[in-house]
Formats: sequence, structure tokens, C-alpha cells
Amino acid sequence: MKAPAIIWVLTGVGLAARGVQAATAFGLGTLGGPWVWTLGPFAVLGAASLDALALGVPLWVLARLRGGTIAGHLAAGWLGLLAAIYLAVQPAFYSLFQGPLTADQLALAGDVRDLSGSILVAAPWWTWTLAACAAAGARWAHGRTRELTRAALMAVSVGWIAWGATPDTELAGLQRSAVAALVPSPTPATVNLPAKPKLARTPLTPQPQVEPLEALVRPAGLPRPRTNVVLWALESMSVAKMGYGGPGLRATMPQTAELADRGVSFDRYYAITPVSMKSLVSMTCSIHPYTRPQALTYINPEIACADLATQLKGAGYRTALVHAGHFHYSDKDRFFRPRGYELLLDADPIRRRHGGARNAWGVDDASMVDAAIAWLDGLSADERFFLMVIPVSPHHPYGGDYRAALGRVDRQIGRLRRAIEARWAPADTLHVLAGDHGEAFGEHRGHTMHGSYIYDEAMRVPLVLSNPEMFVQGARSTRLGNHVDLAPTLLDALGMPPIERHEGASLLRGHTPHLVHMFTQYAHHQLGLIDGRFKYILDLDLGTQQVFDVLDDPGETRNIAAGQADYIPGWKKEVLRFEAFYQALIPHYDFHWFPERACARASACALGDLPVTFESGVRRTDRSARGKPLTAGGDRWERGIGVAAPSVLRWSLKGLPFRRLVGAVAHDDGIYPGQLAAVVSAEVYVDGQLRFHSGQLTVGDAPRELSVDVRGAEILELFAHDMDGLHYRNLVDWLDVRLER
Repeated sequence: MKAPAIIWVLTGVGLAARGVQAATAFGLGTLGGPWVWTLGPFAVLGAASLDALALGVPLWVLARLRGGTIAGHLAAGWLGLLAAIYLAVQPAFYSLFQGPLTADQLALAGDVRDLSGSILVAAPWWTWTLAACAAAGARWAHGRTRELTRAALMAVSVGWIAWGATPDTELAGLQRSAVAALVPSPTPATVNLPAKPKLARTPLTPQPQVEPLEALVRPAGLPRPRTNVVLWALESMSVAKMGYGGPGLRATMPQTAELADRGVSFDRYYAITPVSMKSLVSMTCSIHPYTRPQALTYINPEIACADLATQLKGAGYRTALVHAGHFHYSDKDRFFRPRGYELLLDADPIRRRHGGARNAWGVDDASMVDAAIAWLDGLSADERFFLMVIPVSPHHPYGGDYRAALGRVDRQIGRLRRAIEARWAPADTLHVLAGDHGEAFGEHRGHTMHGSYIYDEAMRVPLVLSNPEMFVQGARSTRLGNHVDLAPTLLDALGMPPIERHEGASLLRGHTPHLVHMFTQYAHHQLGLIDGRFKYILDLDLGTQQVFDVLDDPGETRNIAAGQADYIPGWKKEVLRFEAFYQALIPHYDFHWFPERACARASACALGDLPVTFESGVRRTDRSARGKPLTAGGDRWERGIGVAAPSVLRWSLKGLPFRRLVGAVAHDDGIYPGQLAAVVSAEVYVDGQLRFHSGQLTVGDAPRELSVDVRGAEILELFAHDMDGLHYRNLVDWLDVRLER
């Protein structure tokens, strides 16, 4: 394939892909009205051609740089084939997530192996056929006639104008570039965190009445120490499809309904984000998840959270986790293995030990329950246990039918309960059923599956606590909570003390109303919260704000933002603060909660190895602010921190056993030839007191050594100042700065 033809092929494939996406959007009801018949087709063409050019032009340049050689054409041809395949699969991602495959999705999943089942279902054979025909047609058109080429260029030009002129809200995601989607989302602003940080969840509006505790709990029902705990983290639970909270539950999931009859069901319980791995962290650790797209398993997998398994194992419980999916998806094992589980099993070892049929996400749930029962059979009757069960039904593609998939997992819930009650009395076990997130079926414009938006169909999930001696039978609660409240609620039911690191609160004894935060940054970027009866959604992609009264309008059909001007500024501030807070906290959680562990065994600790608690300006560790090696006074330095003045860096030293900060500071040798001025200065502050001033520094000056007493200090700050005022690459290097004991 010659390089210039690649652009034509990619244009054809891209246009075919966008055409399929437009047809899908029309079928979902996200497109309609005059837009479809006016600017719509041209806007689709413009978006498709932009993607084709973004992929095709670099390939053409590659071939040209190789002198038009056979090797150049081959390289461009094979890369062009991969690019064509990438464009051809976009309709599958559009039908699933109302947008293209994004870098954020890849960052969350780690790979797309377990997405393949959903992708193949969402991309039927005719998608690939249409893309192939479009590629062949475009290749045939290349070079046939000047008139055809001119007509194509004219249509594309009109398409670009239409694409730019059509409002995003009318494009239903078709305006999103498949190439630009591979660029990661920007990082939120850094925030200054205190020691042992927690984000307050104080409501901003009057709160509705909730039922008293005695309406939920039997007299003397709580606490009930040394009760077994079975925690089902149920996959993709649509409260509407399962009939949760109504008579439909008994028809769809009779075993779940029987457990609900013997306990309490929470009607206002929410996921924090519609992503499984993030939900599992919050459910077991009572911490809000990382508010960037990546799963915690890639950021801080051994986070020192107070997880349920560790707490219960310390109280004498036997512990196990069985999962019908794969631990490799989102690298779940990196999070679960350091916890207090005696046994961890996922799909592959379950199949080896117990057989079972494969499915798109792992193994069938029946084999998973076989493994759970086998583990329980090895326990003595007087032992107490904590068993966490993570099925894969009814994850998309549902095995063909969602309600049938609900029935399959429900049968396994009943089967496991019966196996337990054959060994232990019903009152000896607390059964907990909690959805990891919801599932959408078009309740809102173009909203299917999960991950894309934070409407209630994706966020509100079932929570059932079942024990005949603890709870009023068949009780229902309107107490508002989310996944960080689950672990504190279970510990409360067992009579165990609250844990300082837990960010949630019990939904039982001592309950007080609080905000419930939520977000998604998977295919779209939305932040939200629930404050009493109101739900607020900030869409950072579209710049829109929505408010719903979810008590009067549970389907979220009427945006009442215009009437809530008094509250919207406060809600917006809260959701933005929430995002920045957990973006800063989660990667450095251990440092903020256990600062004494930082560089615990080292006699000296490089300052660049400690997480900053606040920063302003460009900062790089062991490199200059330009990303080059640290060079100052003609010498090269291996360790240090490069910044671009003006700059502020702040660290918390509270609890750290160090005596002095030592090192040097200088202007980096790297400047542009002919730069007019390069004068900087540097200062070190300890607990707000100036302890070091470098004086003026310019290029070529010898580094100024520093030695600062930090015994008993709580805050260390490094300032770099631009003295010439030109803001022209004034690079300051903090050289080999380290804390010594």
C-alpha cells in the first residue's frame, strides 16, 4: 500500500465508522430532529476526516522521510492497517460508552483482554464489512479522477465547518476524535493536605427525615459479635431491572428477596463511581477512590487502608475471597494480596480445581460458589469466617439476556446460603448483598451499560443486610449512604470499634446525614453529589450543570438547576474540591497517614523521594525543569529537583525523625543562546521561618551549599524566585537535597 493511499483508506474507514456510530445514535434516540437532516451528515464527515488525517499524514510523512523506499511504504502500510482497524472498532466503543476508546479507559483496564466479549457483541459483522468496503472504495477512488478528488475535498471542507458549528450537545459524542481520545485527561490542581486528611461531607441543604434506628434493628439486635459475614459484591446491578424495592424482586431474584425479607434494604445507597475495581476498594477499605481514570492498583496497590479482611482476621475470623473473574483485569491481585485474606481464588484456579464453563469475563458463577463451599467445608463449626464473593454475572454482554443473568447469580446466592445454614444456624451469619455499580439501559439519552455517566441507573445500587436476629424483618431504610459507609456499618453490626482511617460512617447506630460524592472519568468527565433530596451533576466535557430532586423525580427527567442558584456555587466548589483532594491523597496515602514510615530504614532520604503536599510551578525529580540532566556550575548531578522559577514546594515533616536538610542550589546551566538575563534566588523556610537564602544566582555560578536544622519541624518549604522578571527559562536546581538523621 503506497503511503498517499493510506490517507484515502483511513478516510473511508473513518467515515464508515462514524456512519455506523450515527446510525447507532439514531437508534438509541440520541440523535433526531432537523439536525440529522441538515448539518449532521457533514459534521460526521468532518469528524471522520480529521481522525483519518491525524493518523494518515504522519504515516505519509514516515514514508517520505524514508525516501519513498519499499521499507518506508511497508512501514506506513502496516501501521496504516493497524490505524484502520483502530478506526473500525470505534462503533463498538460508541455503542457501549457513547464515545471512542479513550486513554482513560485503557488506563483503568490496564488492557482490553476482558473487554473483548463486550466489544465483539457491540461490533456486529456488518460493521467490519462496511469498513472494509469503505476502505476498498476509497482506495479505488484515489487517483481515478481529479473531479472526484475535488468533490471529496469540498465535502470534507464543508464537514469541518459543520463539525465546528454544531453544538456538542447535539452531536451525541460523534464530535469526539478517536485520535484525541488517546491523550490522557489533564491532572486536577494540587491541593495542600493536612496530616491524617479526611474530606468533610457536611450537607449544604436541609435534610429529609429518615426512619429511627428501632424501625430497622430488633431490640437487643445490635451489636452481635462473632457473627459470620458473607459479602457479595454484585456486578452491574440495575435496581430497575431486578425490581429492587418492590414486588418485582421476588419474580426476578427470589433468593435475594428471601434474604431481604429477613433483614433491612437500603433504598438510597450509591456507588461512588461506575467502575468495579474502584468500588471494591471503597467497599472494603472505606476510602474514596482515586479520582483519576487509573485504578488504585496502578497508583498505590499496597495502600495502608484499614480493610475489612485485615480487621476481621485480627479479631479471629477465617478469611477468603473468591472471584469468578480474572485478577489480572485492573491488576486486582496487587490490591487484594496484601490484605488479610487466607485464600484468594479467581477464574483460572477455580476452573482447574472445580471445572466450569468459560465466559466473556472468567468462569461461571456456579464454579465460583463450588470453590467457596469447598473452603467452608474445611472450617470447624466453632470457627467464624468472613467470605467475600465477587461474581461476574450479569456483566455485559450478559450471556445474551440481562434478566436471565440476574437469575443465574441469584440461584448461586441461594445455593451458598443453604450450604452455610447446613453448618451454622441462620442467626450466626450476616449476609450482605451490595451492588458494585448500576447498569443503564437507555434511561437517559444514549446511556447504556456503565462507566459513561453518573445518572442513578448507573450509580444507585442495592444494599441488603440480612440476619433474622439483628434486623426487623423486611425493613426498608431511606438513609443516604455510599460504598465508604459499608465497612463501618458492618463493623458496627459486629460490635467492633470505629476505625480512624475509615472515611465513611455506620448507616445503623449513630447515623448522621452527610453528602454522597460521585464521579466518572471513563468515557465522559462528570462530577456530582447528593445533598439530601438534591442531586447535582457537573459535566466538565460540556460545561453543563444539572440538578434533580431525586425524591420527587427519581428518573432524573427534570433539570431544576435554574431554581437552585443559592446552592449551585457551593455544590460546584464541593465536587471540584473532592476531585482534587483524592487525586492528591490516594497516591501518597501512606505518607499522610503514617509519615514515620517515609524512608523508614534510611540514614538519609532524598527530598525528591518524599511526596510534596503542595506545589506551584514546573517540578521534575532528578531532571531539570526542561527534562534534561541536572547541570550546574559545569558539573552534572544525578539527584535533585529541577524547578522553573517562580516555584513553591512544600513537604510535611511531621513525625519524621530527621535532623538536617542538606544539599545545594544553583541556576541550571541550560539556557537559550543569546538569552538576555537569567537571575534567580532561592529560599528555605521551616515552619514559616526563613532558614536559608541563596542570594542572587545566575548561569555558571557555583552551587550554594545549604544545611538547615529541621529537628521537630512540621512544614518544609522551598522557594525559587525569578529576579530578572523576564520569565524566560529561569531554571533552578535543588541539587542532592536530602534529609539526614
